[in-house]
Amino acid sequence: MPLIIRSNQHAIAFALLFNLATQIHAAPEFVGSVKPAIEKHCAKCHNADKHKGNTDFSGFTDNLSVIKERRLWQKALDQIESGDMPPDDEEQMPADVKAKLIANIRDIAEHFDVNAPAFRDSGPSVLRRLTRAEYENTVRDLTGIDLDASREAGIATEDNGSAYANLATTLTLPPSLMEKYFIAADRVLERLFMTVDERKTFATKDYKTKQWAQSDEKAAKTLFAPIHLTNGDTHTAASTFVSGFMRRAYRRPVEQTEVQRVMKFYDAALTKGETTDAALRKAMKPVLVSPYFLYRIEKDLAGTDEKMRAKAPRSLAADTYRVSEHELATRLSYFLWSAPPDDELLTAADQGTLSKPDVLAAQVKRMLASPKAAALTDNFMAHWLQIEKLKDARPQQEAYPLFSNEMRQSMNKEMLMFITKLREEDRSVLDLLDSDYVYADYLLGKLYNLPDANGKELKRIALPAGSARGGLLGMSGVLAMTSHTNRTSPTLRGKYILEVLFGTPPPPPPANAGMLKAQKKDEPPKTFREQLAQHAAQANCAACHKRIDPLGFALENFDGIGTWRDSTADVKLDTGGVLPTGEKFNGVRELKKIILSKQDIFLRNIAAQTLTYALGRELDYYDEGPLRAILADMKKSDHHLSALVLGVVQSYPFLYRKNAESPKP
Repeated sequence: MPLIIRSNQHAIAFALLFNLATQIHAAPEFVGSVKPAIEKHCAKCHNADKHKGNTDFSGFTDNLSVIKERRLWQKALDQIESGDMPPDDEEQMPADVKAKLIANIRDIAEHFDVNAPAFRDSGPSVLRRLTRAEYENTVRDLTGIDLDASREAGIATEDNGSAYANLATTLTLPPSLMEKYFIAADRVLERLFMTVDERKTFATKDYKTKQWAQSDEKAAKTLFAPIHLTNGDTHTAASTFVSGFMRRAYRRPVEQTEVQRVMKFYDAALTKGETTDAALRKAMKPVLVSPYFLYRIEKDLAGTDEKMRAKAPRSLAADTYRVSEHELATRLSYFLWSAPPDDELLTAADQGTLSKPDVLAAQVKRMLASPKAAALTDNFMAHWLQIEKLKDARPQQEAYPLFSNEMRQSMNKEMLMFITKLREEDRSVLDLLDSDYVYADYLLGKLYNLPDANGKELKRIALPAGSARGGLLGMSGVLAMTSHTNRTSPTLRGKYILEVLFGTPPPPPPANAGMLKAQKKDEPPKTFREQLAQHAAQANCAACHKRIDPLGFALENFDGIGTWRDSTADVKLDTGGVLPTGEKFNGVRELKKIILSKQDIFLRNIAAQTLTYALGRELDYYDEGPLRAILADMKKSDHHLSALVLGVVQSYPFLYRKNAESPKP
């Protein structure tokens, strides 16, 4: 099992994945166990001068140096195990030397003391701009108006490929985007300060326009009530309003000097003879385009190392310290809601009680039960499970007469409802691997052969004993988006298992991998499995297909949209397979049993994915300790989703930070 699972991590030996070791023991020393073999068989081409394949082994001196560069060593393991390295024209390793080298590298990468000082680190401090979804939610919560200001200003949704939209490294702010934030601020303020007559004009257009005009008027009255209700000093009332608005916009207490700077815009407008509303609008715009609004800024701790050390637990690095109460509230709210802290969170932060374990746990429970937690489903789980790929699936009507756009919608709703109910009902995350229920309407009922699913709305349906349907691998949406237009794709399905469930995607196919060759007319007919096996036998394809295809063929009883079948074209399906570890199975039921017996791999992956999303950065070697702690907490509570979330929130990379200028370990 790889040390840390990264969202962009590539090939990892399948045998390594399916032989996850849970015991921690003293690993062999690099100098005596690995270095001699590397120097003899690898250093000739992978040194400081040549570094073929962008690989240089000369700088590795001890176990820690190997652990820090685990991805390089995982790649090396893959190459050595597959026989690609050393190349054929170089001296080959004797079988016993090769086996010992592989075992030693694996031992070093897996077994170490996470409590050692080198592994106690909160990770780099990251500066996170609001994502498009977070910006929309923040504007809505701040102003009360339901306006997609991003769309109005032409701000595009983040397209980070497989990475999460909230990763700090991808959230840049080019000048063109900053210009759009100014436009978006204007659109928000236009709606807030629209006059009564203007709203009446819009309200007569149509029912939908009438609705938002009435909603905006209510939001404006609520927002500006402290000013409109004042009978005294309007300037003082405006200053009080601006101070409160900035506090909620910046998600922290604001200094009086900050308020005064903004109030200068208000005063300048009044001096020019503008109305109070116009002056307020001038004051609010700089707040809506401020870095403190667009970014989740956490302040560095000023002072000496001694002061930092006094604040830090003894087990942590001297320059690591606890985030402030308001920073914790912001981390928590954007993790679970993709939105700013509400009044209850801010009040707890004001009182200095949010970081208390019992208060923090209670807030997590409350927040998960809130409708706002749908963001965790939409922005995290749906992306991790690649649900968005269903929209690109194109099953041909000729091959699948039952398929329709309405069915596609049902497929999508089923996947989303499954993970939504997982959160709302706090179910075990292992239900994603196998469950005794599905969510189906009459369309999916036909597909799944479930007579009780007979309405237009999806409802929970209990599966008969021994059903192969429950969990992700039996969902028509997953099966459709991992198929071609007129046939299934065992390769895509196997890749989905490796990439999504285990977090270990195979490398992209080589440029010359080619496609399945059409059979010649004079050749005897081959089954699809035989054709793929012939293709996979090619030297540049064999290593990956050996890992991927057995998994995919186990799902062949499901056709391209998820209908159960026992044969194709009068040819009985062959759904048997052997994993590289030697474990045999036949069909999806037996594969699920194997996957469940190796559930630690899946649990580790979902913990790593959740922690990555929560921190807004990729994980590193020093995150191993927090991962193990999260997994231990999940095990105690039968792997309920709330235990996963609480474990992440209570982890020290979530609770602690270090100054941005602190050197990376």
